[in-house]
Amino acid sequence: MTSSLQALQYARKNLAEANCHNADNEARWMLEELRREFSLKATGQLPEEALHKLHDMLRRRKLGEPLQYILGNTDFHDINVQVGPGVLIPRPETELLVELALQLYPGEGDILDLCTGSGAIALALADKLPHCQCMASDISPAALHWACINTRSLNLKNVRLLESDLFEKLPGGSKFSLITANPPYVSNSEYQQLPKLIKEHEPALALQAGKLGLDLITRIINQAPSFMHPDAYLIMEIGSSQGEELRNILMQAKWRDPRIAPDLAGLDRFVIAKRPDADSF
Repeated sequence: MTSSLQALQYARKNLAEANCHNADNEARWMLEELRREFSLKATGQLPEEALHKLHDMLRRRKLGEPLQYILGNTDFHDINVQVGPGVLIPRPETELLVELALQLYPGEGDILDLCTGSGAIALALADKLPHCQCMASDISPAALHWACINTRSLNLKNVRLLESDLFEKLPGGSKFSLITANPPYVSNSEYQQLPKLIKEHEPALALQAGKLGLDLITRIINQAPSFMHPDAYLIMEIGSSQGEELRNILMQAKWRDPRIAPDLAGLDRFVIAKRPDADSF
């Protein structure tokens, strides 16, 4: 048997030698996951099975696989989301979208989360708004597989999942008090410049959105009003260079009160607007 301390030191050394910039924390997170999975004490011994799992985790990490896929989960807002191949890993900045949504939710009515991926946004909102029904849709069956796992593991009864290309398969007459989305917004040229870690492992479908990165966003802007209550809001995550152009697009489409909100780094990251008046669409 190997002690937890020896295993931690071994993992840290291997990750540092593989030029992992966050070797200390990654080693600690791996050990924490092993303790959880094998019900180990913090200062106890690692059985052979756990040690074999650690070796496999280190092997995968040194090959460039995202740590979140290796651990099988990541924290998001106040929930833990399971992730793996085929689904985008939720980013910390997207937690701000949840905070904006909670501020703008009027207190009644349903929420729609488009391009839901792992379900992180919808599930975080459903967790905080247990009286609210959340519809979460995605075109990718692989992504919805993870959203389904997360919905069940979090035991959230107020979330419904739907495989749909945006609004295409929504039930007739659906109306929402709030629509959220973290759609693909990376342009074709920007996608080529993304780190190898992202391009080789996370789904391009969840990232890449045409020449300007606006293909999905403009579709949402054009189609969303028909599915919104009169004073409902739309909140989307966007690329840091897209804010002003999208604000102009929203104004031209007669959306009310369009504005851009920053992320924690001060970069344009979210677009917010109220549904156009009925005679405008």
